[in-house]
Amino acid sequence: MGSWGFKPWENDTAADFCDKYLEKIPITALIQIGLESPIYEEVRIAAWLLRQIGINFIYPNNSYKKDIKKAIARIEEILRNQELLRQWCDPNGLIADLYNNLEALKERIES
Repeated sequence: MGSWGFKPWENDTAADFCDKYLEKIPITALIQIGLESPIYEEVRIAAWLLRQIGINFIYPNNSYKKDIKKAIARIEEILRNQELLRQWCDPNGLIADLYNNLEALKERIES
């Protein structure tokens, strides 16, 4: 995997994931596929997409709170994977970005 930053979209895996699916399936399906993925970069881009549109009356179905809870659990799983975090090009930036997304998703679920 090539990465050029710590943002969810700043790596080849996320770019390939979006390129592979975005024009072919609905965005909610893309998010759900990403949240179920064993590949953490796909989980991160799916959680980021959900953060952008996971809002009542915007998310195309009524599962946005369920999907947000799943995204929170998957981000927490990534944060527990110390081996993965140490391998990243900017571990501190990655951890800060993960916590930023985690907090934003938690705020969304509480609203």
